[in-house]
Amino acid sequence: MTHLGIQVLKKELASLRDNLSKAEENVKVARKRYDEESALLHELYIKFKSADTVRQDAYAHLVDLRKQWSEKVCLFHHNMS
Repeated sequence: MTHLGIQVLKKELASLRDNLSKAEENVKVARKRYDEESALLHELYIKFKSADTVRQDAYAHLVDLRKQWSEKVCLFHHNMS
């Protein structure tokens, strides 16, 4: 291989190393962003589950109140008769 061929290969190798370095840096940035977004998603999921529990409890309470109201209406009509 000639001296010129070796220089071309060295330049190509330097270019590939530079591309690899940039790609590795991009991977680090992407990984950090992924970790941040994943943590945020986890927090939102916890808040959602908590809110869903509150919603379910409120609905159960509403159903109970409607049942009590219905029973009182029946008693009222029964006493009026």
